Formats: sequence, C-alpha cells, structure tokens
Amino acid sequence: MSREYPSRPILGVGGVVIRDDSVLLIQRGKNPGRGIWTIPGGRVSLGESLRNAARREILEETGLVVSIVDTVKVLEIIVPDHDGVPWYHYVLVDYLAHPIGGVLKPASDALDAAYFSKSRVSTMDLLPVTKEVVMIAFETAGRSKNDVTT
Repeated sequence: MSREYPSRPILGVGGVVIRDDSVLLIQRGKNPGRGIWTIPGGRVSLGESLRNAARREILEETGLVVSIVDTVKVLEIIVPDHDGVPWYHYVLVDYLAHPIGGVLKPASDALDAAYFSKSRVSTMDLLPVTKEVVMIAFETAGRSKNDVTT
C-alpha cells in the first residue's frame, strides 16, 4: 500500500528510547518529514505484534536493541493535500523503550541519530506532537523505572 494517498489508514509504531535523562531522536531520511528530528518508528508488518514492530524499527533505524516498557500514546495523523484529500493517514502507537544492547548508528530511514537531554528537547524545533510524546515518555519513565517488560 502506498504511503501517499493510501486506501486506508496505515498502522505504525514509534519508540521513545530513554537512557538516563536523555531521549534518542532520529533525523528522518524520507518523507513525510524528511530532515526533521523525531522518534524512531515505522509501519507494522502483517502478522507482527506492535511491540515487536517497535523493537524492529528501533533496531533498523538506530542499531539499538531495546526493551519495551509501556505505551506512551496512541495518535492519529492525517495530512490532507490542497484539496482536502488525505495525502497521508497514520495511526501510531508510541512506546517507551530502554536500550539493552547494540551500538548507536543511524541506518535504514535515518540520516542521523543522537541522544538529547530533556532540557534540550524543550528548546528544539520539533513537531508539537513529537515534543508532547517525548515529554509524556519522560514522565512515564520516571514512574516505571523498575517495571521493565519485554
């Protein structure tokens, strides 16, 4: 199914990877949003669980192996074209994750990948929804430090 003008919403996942007091962001290499900093993620494959999709996407885009801790937010993104027809339509499930292995190296759809402190994120020019999800993840991480599941 095409990402542009899809016949139905596309299901995707994102991983908000928190290490200490920093969050991992990637710089997108493809549209929509080429060049912007965001959380790693992508489409769910047929037969793949949401959590496994999040782990796979994080690994593919950053080289990191993660444990999934909790759901951060479920959101819907609809981007209409100039005629109001849905150009992009995603339903996204974002998860809090912690790194447990691998080596950070941008790959796949990412131009770059780096950790940013909470204070730095608050001043970055991010999409408002990205900033919101990251801040919720910081709060969730603070509440669930000892409740890690895979």
